[in-house]
Amino acid sequence: MSDIQGKLVDLIIGVLIMFIAPVLYFNKTAQSSEELIIRQYTAAFVENVCTHGYLSKTMYEDYIRQLLEQDAVLLVELEHSEQIQEPVYIRNPEDANTFLFSGEIRSYETVTYTDEILERISQSNGRYEMNADDYFKVIVRLNEKEEANMVITAYKGRIRDVQAE
Repeated sequence: MSDIQGKLVDLIIGVLIMFIAPVLYFNKTAQSSEELIIRQYTAAFVENVCTHGYLSKTMYEDYIRQLLEQDAVLLVELEHSEQIQEPVYIRNPEDANTFLFSGEIRSYETVTYTDEILERISQSNGRYEMNADDYFKVIVRLNEKEEANMVITAYKGRIRDVQAE
């Protein structure tokens, strides 16, 4: 009797392996192809923004619409970083009410994030303008409980020197 039970358990395990393993494999393959599509959409979006030198409401909405076609729940983060250079002035020793250029230039980076970028788009003419040599970055994360904050893709590009459109 125990021999029959052992064979029955072996048969059940074999059937499970034959059917569950391929399902898991194809699920992983489908997830990989979905991530590849998201990477392609993100790369095209960042390149479009970098080429034009601005992010428009239409560009952003088209990108989000493409991402919504995927089954995953995604979190999209935008970053715009720019290098600011400003002259350093010192108080004029001969006249306390004036300042003199010290010959120094101070340089620092400022970063603007998603909320402020989207706020500026809605408050302006539907565009968020950037300068040549600024950087624009998009991070797409999987926003599901079991894989919270898993980065699917991060793509960064430099804004090109564009003529006013």
